[in-house]
Amino acid sequence: MQIKGGLTMDVVLKHPSVRKYVEDQIKQGNFASPSEVIEAALMRLMVDDTNEPFDAETLAAIQRGDRQIERGEGRELSEVAAEFRTKNSHILKHANG
Repeated sequence: MQIKGGLTMDVVLKHPSVRKYVEDQIKQGNFASPSEVIEAALMRLMVDDTNEPFDAETLAAIQRGDRQIERGEGRELSEVAAEFRTKNSHILKHANG
């Protein structure tokens, strides 16, 4: 992984199931590269690592989302990922050099 003007890292994925997951995410169009998959996973880990409880507004949003999914109103991850990449293309271009 290389960030313009930043750190270059070689990451080795030893577990076949993890490698397959990364490959599948790219094939499904959820991510454009292995770096994007790893970066998203690390960002998620950073958020989860805070151990801060959700506030009432966040909990209410999660509950609304759960009810939407129960009603069949969910969206495919590939659709959401594509929308995210479009909305944040300027950020992704900067991060990927």
